[in-house]
Amino acid sequence: MSRIGRGNRQFRSAVTKSSPERDGRTTRFEARRPELLTQATEHLLEHGVAAFSLRPVAKALGVTHATLLRHFTSKEQLLVEVAELARAELQEKLQADPDLQAASGAEEVVRATWRILRTPREVRRIAVLLELANAHPADETQRRSIASELIADWIAEMQEVLIADGYSKEQSVSIGTLLVGLAHGLQIDLAITGDTERIDAAFESGVPRILSR
Repeated sequence: MSRIGRGNRQFRSAVTKSSPERDGRTTRFEARRPELLTQATEHLLEHGVAAFSLRPVAKALGVTHATLLRHFTSKEQLLVEVAELARAELQEKLQADPDLQAASGAEEVVRATWRILRTPREVRRIAVLLELANAHPADETQRRSIASELIADWIAEMQEVLIADGYSKEQSVSIGTLLVGLAHGLQIDLAITGDTERIDAAFESGVPRILSR
């Protein structure tokens, strides 16, 4: 049976072209890139998209503005890669969760997934992904695609769980969409209000209603 997160498209950062003769400096330069990307992702999760600018980020990471540009070419390219890494890390976390992978049936899968998604880090992560998808409408195509693919993957995987649970293919589309929408909507509410008691109660009330036949 499929589990949420299994459909992760493995994140691969861009590979720097190497010369025929590699020296230690080239190797160190290439090894620094994933480290900078991880640090930039953490910075974005902490400070948000609005405050994301190359010079302040470079200063926070302890490198120069020129160093970031050499690795990522532009702010937009860095944001795209940060969004992809944030998405990949979330999918990997879902894949590695023993309770989620052991869950049997749609309701157990949804509840196990929500226990992960309601944590402060994952609430912040989805808020940042949505912010990335909608910031700067003129040039957000790649970032929006990353967020769209995340949602589409979860709906498709939820459909598999629902079909295995006896729902029809047609039912699985609408019910899967409702379940994913419920989780993401409550994450946004939680990011804004922090009202865990009300939001958890809404989740507990909403899931059985959505799954009722």
